[in-house]
Amino acid sequence: MTSVADFIKLPKKDFHSSLDLGMRYPSFVTWAGFYVPDFPEDGSPVKIEMRSQVHEYTSMRIATEDDIKKLLFLSISENLADNIIQTNAAIDSKLFQNCEKNCEFFQLLKTKIQKYSGRTKSDAFFALDADSADFRENTLQFAKSFLSNENSKELFKGIYFYGKNILSLTENSAELKELIQTAKKNGLKIRVNLSPCDSANDFFRVLDFFEPQVLINADSAANSGEILALLKKNSIQTVITPETQFKDKKMDFSEKAKRMRSFLEAGIETFLGTQSILLFNKSISQFASELCNTGLFTKEEMLSILKNC
Repeated sequence: MTSVADFIKLPKKDFHSSLDLGMRYPSFVTWAGFYVPDFPEDGSPVKIEMRSQVHEYTSMRIATEDDIKKLLFLSISENLADNIIQTNAAIDSKLFQNCEKNCEFFQLLKTKIQKYSGRTKSDAFFALDADSADFRENTLQFAKSFLSNENSKELFKGIYFYGKNILSLTENSAELKELIQTAKKNGLKIRVNLSPCDSANDFFRVLDFFEPQVLINADSAANSGEILALLKKNSIQTVITPETQFKDKKMDFSEKAKRMRSFLEAGIETFLGTQSILLFNKSISQFASELCNTGLFTKEEMLSILKNC
């Protein structure tokens, strides 16, 4: 059996995190000044149906520049505590929309990231929620305007798409396709969370439309030799996270470890990400330990995976 102590001292990367939801719940409560209704206080993951609620509470709570500074600091502190030297950090577009008139967000974010860059580097990804009620009318238009800003081009490394309705974005979406192509021309990487996808057709639709470089929670694709071959051919990376609920199915850590093994044996670059410590309550060290304790990875194998990231 392994423990957190076996991995916490190792300098490592978090390949998919959240810079606005990257802290533990007690820290979030202290920052927010209130408790989130029905939030699990036993350390269990937040249920899928209330995750958007947590995002909403976070964005509504922000009123000043100082609120944002403190929120970002909590996530960065978690990185430092787990000896994370680099993270690919998603920042939800709702956060930008909410604070756009209240602060110089670009400069604030840049300053905060640079302040700790000697100890932990954060590569920012602009996160777009497919479940936004006004995605096409508002979120997409905001994204086009926001990402055309010169400051944005300097700050962000890519765009991250997530949400239960990710497949619906592939329908009648010439405008979104144009945004993706423009982003790629500007050197931005495309990341997509595939947790809502559970069939080969779903995966092929997403891969064809978004042409992503990185897939988050593509665990279900590990059972398809055809998809594995496509990922390998196109050098598409995958990130395994502590998320265990995929659409209407649940997957325990033993099953996640099996899927991770399948990706690695197929020659696909595969990494670990926290996704959101607030929602899933797992650091990289905790997650690595739990994957090892399934019996499908040895401590030495996991250390090698983390070192080679």
